[in-house]
Amino acid sequence: MNRALSLAFVLWIACVPVASQACRAFIPPEKRIQTRIADGTIVAAAIVQVTAAKHVRQADGDMHPWRAEASFVQVLYGKGLPEKVEFERGWGSAACEWNLPRLPQHGDRWVVYFWRDQTKGLKPWLAMPLGEAKALDPGLLTRKR
Repeated sequence: MNRALSLAFVLWIACVPVASQACRAFIPPEKRIQTRIADGTIVAAAIVQVTAAKHVRQADGDMHPWRAEASFVQVLYGKGLPEKVEFERGWGSAACEWNLPRLPQHGDRWVVYFWRDQTKGLKPWLAMPLGEAKALDPGLLTRKR
């Protein structure tokens, strides 16, 4: 009986995900953005200015998630965006993310890409600093509204 319990425990531990596990496939951010725009997942994008940000839990390995609140500076394309936006980053590990962004500061400008959820509301899909977005998504500022 003890042997069976020990084996079950070992198998259970082996299946528990941890922050340091590698992801299945790394997709570069520029490819991720292009693909999701082409397939209609990303339906809007906007430049936002951070009004507040804080970590939402303690760091675990290289994962240190945070949440930011922001106000809109400029809608780049899309309609029906909310008046305020909250977005998160830092949940991934260095194995799966192209970068591990620092906690944004008040006044920082970011680009937020939006998708439409099951209720047809717009939700943040991906967020990145404005300079990084311009470099990774060359059509960002010229895409049709």
